[in-house]
Amino acid sequence: MKETSLDGILGHSAHVLQGVEIINGKPVIYDAGNLLLDYSGKSWQHYSYLFELHLGKDGIKNIRLLPIEMQAGKTTMATGTLADQLWSRFKLLSQELGTELSSDGFIQLAADRGNRPSTEQPKCVLDEVPADAQECSVKYANGMQLIAHKIHRQTLTRGQGFFVSTYWTTTRRIENSYMISIRLKPADSDGPVWGNRDTLRDHQPGDWSHPTQRWLPGQIIEDRYFVRGHKRSAAGKHDLLIGLYDTRDASNVLKIQGKDNLLLGSVSVQ
Repeated sequence: MKETSLDGILGHSAHVLQGVEIINGKPVIYDAGNLLLDYSGKSWQHYSYLFELHLGKDGIKNIRLLPIEMQAGKTTMATGTLADQLWSRFKLLSQELGTELSSDGFIQLAADRGNRPSTEQPKCVLDEVPADAQECSVKYANGMQLIAHKIHRQTLTRGQGFFVSTYWTTTRRIENSYMISIRLKPADSDGPVWGNRDTLRDHQPGDWSHPTQRWLPGQIIEDRYFVRGHKRSAAGKHDLLIGLYDTRDASNVLKIQGKDNLLLGSVSVQ
């Protein structure tokens, strides 16, 4: 597959319209808000924009902003004073991100930015493994290797999260996309970590930024991931386990020494 650079990024999950930032000539819409709601109201969750992309041979030329208003089960175009208020809010949010919006309702982008692969190396690709990481040598059948790891905080209080960094390389190109699975389990029992279930954090490498198909042989890839805490976390020692599985088939787990998960270390919850 021919690799091309991203034309833009559309964020979600906040359910409230955020501003837009232009990075290297490309739009990053941090959240487009909502499009359809099943309840009435007049909060900012009920007002947003449609983002109409105008495309050219080199990618996105500009984005037309269409204000919308949502009520229970119905979305309509926002007009008049409401549209003006929505525009003022979106313009201010974008100014805080360094983006000035024109008064014609369009986001203008550089015409010559092209649609070419970026030559900039991703931030998660390192020249060397940090000196404070714990080296290891875990080789998987598809060429992937776990070469080091670091648990940034190992003594926690209830509700406190922590970062865990793992460092990877590969001996050959990888065709499939693999997810990193991070699991915490009590070291002295089979019970859950907190609440009524284990904590399971699945994500693509580089904290979603560098899928395994993009890895090049010999590169060092850092995956720095935040494991959230919980106020009902059980006290005591918890083992930190890591595994890999194919995004197209979660049952296709890459095994190491016959096991689905590898023990990286432990954390203590007080």
